[in-house]
Amino acid sequence: MPDELMTLAQSGAGVIVSLMASDLWSAFRGRVAALWPQRDSEAAGEQLDVERAEVLASSDAGSEWMAGGVEAALRLRLARLLREDPDVAAVLRALAAEAQAALPDETGRGRVVNTINGDVRDSTVLQGERFGDVHIN
Repeated sequence: MPDELMTLAQSGAGVIVSLMASDLWSAFRGRVAALWPQRDSEAAGEQLDVERAEVLASSDAGSEWMAGGVEAALRLRLARLLREDPDVAAVLRALAAEAQAALPDETGRGRVVNTINGDVRDSTVLQGERFGDVHIN
């Protein structure tokens, strides 16, 4: 398996465990389970529920070892999935990018994602999280 896919399996597993530990899990659970083929997605969803319970129990106990085990198991399953169907890589990358943007950063705040669609040639566009005094001439 190419290093790029192994790296994706590793980072994807980390993002999924972070989602499991957050309030965002319900918004992402179905999409994570859908990474697996249709015939396996229901079983994958059930396995993800079991793993999430382990991650939450680990967090409540103040011990991260169980979450690390869940992440390792997910990494292996994602690696197998990516080896069997490399087209899943694009879906996993998109899901991970969206999740990383939604997950709180180290300060506990959500990340800011700015997107502009359309023609802005004759407009003023400001993107950012906080602005001080802004003067546009």
